[in-house]
Amino acid sequence: MGHWVKRTARAYWDIPSTLSRPNAWRKCPSGILRPMFVNLWYLLALFVFCVCSSDAAYTCARERGGELGTGDADLNQNAWGVQFRLEQYINEGDLTERFGDDPNDVPPMATAPFSARQATLYQNKWAEFYSTTVEKRNSLDMELRLVPPGTYRRGGEQSSERVHQRWGGRKEWYEREHPVHRVKLTRGFFMATTPVTQQQWKKLMGTTVKEQRDKENRSMWLAGQGEDHPMYYVSWNEAVKFCEKLTERERRLGNIKQHQRYRLPTEAEWEYATRAGTDSAFHAGDEEESLERVGWYLGNSERSTRPVGRLAGNAWGLRDLHGNVNDWCLDWYGEYSQDPAVDPEGPGEGAMRVVRGGSFIGIAGYCRSAFRNRAHPDRRFNGVGFRVVLEVYFSPGSRREKGGRNDCH
Repeated sequence: MGHWVKRTARAYWDIPSTLSRPNAWRKCPSGILRPMFVNLWYLLALFVFCVCSSDAAYTCARERGGELGTGDADLNQNAWGVQFRLEQYINEGDLTERFGDDPNDVPPMATAPFSARQATLYQNKWAEFYSTTVEKRNSLDMELRLVPPGTYRRGGEQSSERVHQRWGGRKEWYEREHPVHRVKLTRGFFMATTPVTQQQWKKLMGTTVKEQRDKENRSMWLAGQGEDHPMYYVSWNEAVKFCEKLTERERRLGNIKQHQRYRLPTEAEWEYATRAGTDSAFHAGDEEESLERVGWYLGNSERSTRPVGRLAGNAWGLRDLHGNVNDWCLDWYGEYSQDPAVDPEGPGEGAMRVVRGGSFIGIAGYCRSAFRNRAHPDRRFNGVGFRVVLEVYFSPGSRREKGGRNDCH
C-alpha cells in the first residue's frame, strides 16, 4: 500500500505545471516539497483505510454480538473487542451530564433477549457502577432487587386471534397488547421481589385485609388471609399513599436519600422487570406447565391467594409476577403506539389505571407477560395488590474522585 501511495504521489508531482499546480509550487525547491506531499498523501490514504476498516468491524460485530453486545462477546465489548460507547445505549446527556464526558466505564444496557446468566452479569456490573448492591432490604423487611437499564420489545408477539385460540378468554382483551414496539429504559431501579404483604401493609397503614374489604363491600369474599399473603382490596390511590408513607419512613430512618422515593412501577418497568430478558409467554417459558412453576393462577391456586415468594423467580430474582394478585402500575391506561419509546409513563390523563400480572382466579392467558388490564383507581378488588420500586439515586458530583466510586445508593 505504501508503494502505491508513493507512486501516486510521484505521478501527481510530475504532472505538467500548466494544468493546476500553483506557480508557487514550481518555484519551491523539489527537495523540500516532494517528501512532504508524499507523507501527506500517505497519511490521507491511511486515515481512509482506518475509517473503512473500523466501520466494517463494527458492522460485523453488531451482526455477531447483537445490537448491544449480548452474544458470545463480553458485555463490555462487541465480538471484535471494540468498546461500545455510552451514546449507543443511553440518550446523550442522561448519564453523561451527571458523571462527566467519559462514558467508557458505563456498562451496556441489557438488551432483550438475553440469558439468565447475562441478566446476573448486567445486575452485577450496574450495581458496581452505581456503587450499590444488587439486593436491598428496608425497614418493613421488604427485599428489593436491582433491575438495570435496558431495552426490550413490549407487547404480544402473536396476534390476538392466535392468543385467543391458544388460551381462551376474551379476544378483545388481547388486542390491547398491540402494536408491539421497542422500549428503552435509561434508568435502573430497585423492585420489590414480591407484592406487599398483609403484614407489611398493616405495619405501615394500620388496617387488615378484612377492614379494607369492608370499605369496598362487606359482601365480597376474602381470598386468603395471613401475614405473608399478598395484600389486596387496596385501591390505586391507597397504594400510592403507601409508597408516600414508606418514603417518609425510610428517609426519616436514614435508609434512603432525600431525593429517592418509593413508588409504583410504570407499566414499561413492570413488563421489562417481569420478562427479565425473555420473549416467551411467561418468564419461565411458553407452556402452561411453566406457569405452574412460577405463578398461582386458576389452574393451581384453589381459588385463594397464596403466601408470597414460594415459587420460582425470574432471572432478576423477582417472584409472584404471574398470578397470585395483579400489580397496580403508575400509568393511566392508554393504547400502545408502534413508535419506539424511551422511559414511557403512559398518557397524561385518563379514566383507569393499568394493572398487570394476572391473579389467582385468572386463566393462564391473563397471566402472560404481555397481558394488559385496567381498573378505576378508587376501586378495590380481591385480585389486585401492588409491589413497589425504589428509584436509584445519583449524586450530582463527579463519577470518580480520588480513585473512589460514585455516591449512588
